Amino acid sequence: MKSEITRDEWEKYILDLFFGNNEALLNCINRAYRDFNRTLHGYGSLANNEEITRKIKFILQNEFEEVKNKNIDNQNKFNEWHQSLCNLLIEFYNQINYKKFYIGQAQKWINMTFKYIFAYGNKYINGYDFLYQYCHVPIDNILIEELKPYNPPKLLTAWSRVDNYAVYLKYQQWFHEKFKKIPLDIEFKLWKGEHV
Repeated sequence: MKSEITRDEWEKYILDLFFGNNEALLNCINRAYRDFNRTLHGYGSLANNEEITRKIKFILQNEFEEVKNKNIDNQNKFNEWHQSLCNLLIEFYNQINYKKFYIGQAQKWINMTFKYIFAYGNKYINGYDFLYQYCHVPIDNILIEELKPYNPPKLLTAWSRVDNYAVYLKYQQWFHEKFKKIPLDIEFKLWKGEHV
């Protein structure tokens, strides 16, 4: 007897279990938020924090939709867009009087969203492949630990508290120059504990 459930249906089932069953890009943003939100100290006590979070996720979703139409054809253009989006996130939180949102948190949200977009693939989220080669690696404790044998630049704070984009970008540039390959390819292998 042949199954009525297709391989595609099983694949979508797994994606829904991990990401949720909203629109795919929003699922990526939501999942990436969960990857860093434990670092938002005191945020849960803000009035209307759930509504605020919905608003910033909507803004982020629009920015990710728009980046597909931007003329980003080199690393510098991507870096400029990335810095601008980090600054937008920080400014949003500043406007609601949450002064504890840092570059470290912004980069994690943006960079993990991209990783999840690529994990979904073109079948579910199309139009981002041209950015893959320029994407930054998400800096977090796992990556920092895996990079120890390679002598990366030292961060003077926890990754989530990096508050200077130049410090953050220096880390990304070191990573790119050290491995001379597509950063997300290397990060994928490092995250799995493979030697690169």
